[in-house]
Amino acid sequence: MKFLFKAAFLIVISTLILSLSALAQSPLDNKQIKAVEARGNKNVNTETILGKLKTQPGKLYSQAQINEDLKALYATGFFTDVSVDIEEYKEGVKVIFYVKEKAVIRQIVFEGNSVYKEKQLVKKIKSKNDDVLNHRQLKEDCEEIEKFYEKNGYTHAGASYKVDVDKQTNLATVKIMIDEGKKMKVGKISIQGNKAFSSKKILKLMQTKKSWVFRKGYLKEDVLEDDLERIKAFYEDQGFIDVVVDKEVKIIENRKYAEVIIYIQENKRYLTGEVTVKGNKIFTTSALREKIKLQSGNIFSPSAVSDDAANIQTFYFDKGYIFCNVDSDTALNAQTGKVDVNYIVR
Repeated sequence: MKFLFKAAFLIVISTLILSLSALAQSPLDNKQIKAVEARGNKNVNTETILGKLKTQPGKLYSQAQINEDLKALYATGFFTDVSVDIEEYKEGVKVIFYVKEKAVIRQIVFEGNSVYKEKQLVKKIKSKNDDVLNHRQLKEDCEEIEKFYEKNGYTHAGASYKVDVDKQTNLATVKIMIDEGKKMKVGKISIQGNKAFSSKKILKLMQTKKSWVFRKGYLKEDVLEDDLERIKAFYEDQGFIDVVVDKEVKIIENRKYAEVIIYIQENKRYLTGEVTVKGNKIFTTSALREKIKLQSGNIFSPSAVSDDAANIQTFYFDKGYIFCNVDSDTALNAQTGKVDVNYIVR
């Protein structure tokens, strides 16, 4: 009885294995491919589609290769749907790939723009005519346009898009709609955290200015960012090499004006430590020191270091050593708390 049960069990397992093997293979496998066609394409040419396929006339049919070809067509990004059909054909088979194309951009138009011309806005977007329609890219394009307007003072500008697809040609017209809003004027600029220098001194460093009768004083994001870098560089050149400069913009008076707040964390002011010269062989160290204005005990200044390196190099050039290079190296001395400077002659 046990023997009969085991025999029956083995027969069932064998049958399942054979069935699975049959599923894994197509009955068309190993038949010769006589023709390969692409259908459904309107804008993507047939040669492009067939060029992506490894299924070719003269080869033997393989379901596994068909599956890979379908993946390859999807990967092009040109199609929303891809399918395949097989027909008996001339003592072999014909393989037909059916594709449903994504729309192709025929034209991009702008609406609502008056401050900037279309040719200026086109340069700010990545979507172009004849590109495959990509909604994610169009969304990013609108964001880039908004950033462009914001940097030029139009902090209330907005951009959106609308797509109209011709069902017969599958060509799309993209309309980018812009609400430019109004330019934001600067109503107030305040400086906080400054101790070493007056607010008046820092305000003079800035290109961003308060609006008044004879000055429009528009808020521009890129100009304000440059202002922060300018303030930071000024502090660093005055020995505050750890300075932190940040900003905040608040909208005031019914969204007509902006208040710009500059936050400064000065931190420690550093002095110059030991000043050395290395690598010089032709001229003495004392001769080169005469060209160095930054001295030990002075307020440390990165620009002064650069100027002194340039002075030494000019000294060499004037003496005919035109291939001489002078570099500088700075390091904070943990024991003295000062910044040591070393000039290297090469």
